[in-house]
Amino acid sequence: AYNLNKDVTAKSLSGVAGSVINLNNYQLTIGRQNSPVNPETFSGNIIGAGSVLINGGIQLTLNGGNTYTGNTTISSG
Repeated sequence: AYNLNKDVTAKSLSGVAGSVINLNNYQLTIGRQNSPVNPETFSGNIIGAGSVLINGGIQLTLNGGNTYTGNTTISSG
């Protein structure tokens, strides 16, 4: 499991079933302004309180049983 201990920005996100990201009351930002548009898949679980921001036109599929509580924002760049 990956436990956030601050707000985190990742250029991309991928992971297999069984992968776990615990938001721990922080924000996970995926992508960035002017990111290349490459389809990605995260098959793990995002859990805990916190928020997820998908940014910059990234094509991301979340396949896991995500149970996080908080905002999900999709913002194009």
